[in-house]
Amino acid sequence: DILIKEKEQTIPQLIEKTSLSLPTVTRAVEYGIEIGLLQQNSVAESTGGRKPKCYCVNSNYADLLLIYYSDGKLFYRILNILSKTVFENEINTNLASVLSDIEKIMVEEVSKNKNIKVAVISINGVIKDGNIIEWWANPQANNYNLKEHLENIAGISVVVENDMKTVTKACGEYVEQYQEKNIVSVQFGHNGFGSGISINGKVLHGKSG
Repeated sequence: DILIKEKEQTIPQLIEKTSLSLPTVTRAVEYGIEIGLLQQNSVAESTGGRKPKCYCVNSNYADLLLIYYSDGKLFYRILNILSKTVFENEINTNLASVLSDIEKIMVEEVSKNKNIKVAVISINGVIKDGNIIEWWANPQANNYNLKEHLENIAGISVVVENDMKTVTKACGEYVEQYQEKNIVSVQFGHNGFGSGISINGKVLHGKSG
């Protein structure tokens, strides 16, 4: 998170911002470089000793596919790991074909972009562990494990979540000290009223999702 927000940091700067030890931060940076997540970007100005190395996130490490259903449309966007939009589009759909249209988007985009490693699907139903427990507007999809199906056909990790829980989680990008806050997000839209609740940075799910 620090490297995404600050663009580049030295190990001493990371130690200062995280309050972690030198060995811990060094191991984390070395592991990040080993898996390709981090890279050395430049060398900082010397403060008297050896010039420290600066590290940054490798923007080509992985891309993220986001798909959101709302009011007869599927909106989708591909972001790199720095949250920069690589591609975005929308298509018309209907409740009878929305699941097959999501599948079509997944297959097409993953086949075109091998760098997509994770997809996140947001729909306005009751979701538990990627399984559609109840989709009030689309009962034919009830008890359907969308996460498992999409992972099998696309070969990447998939997250399926309720739309308001997704919005509530996204509040972390905009609320300072999100992990220490209790937040309720409320929607007044064409799909009716909806809400999501986050306690100490964790989105609440009921027993059935």
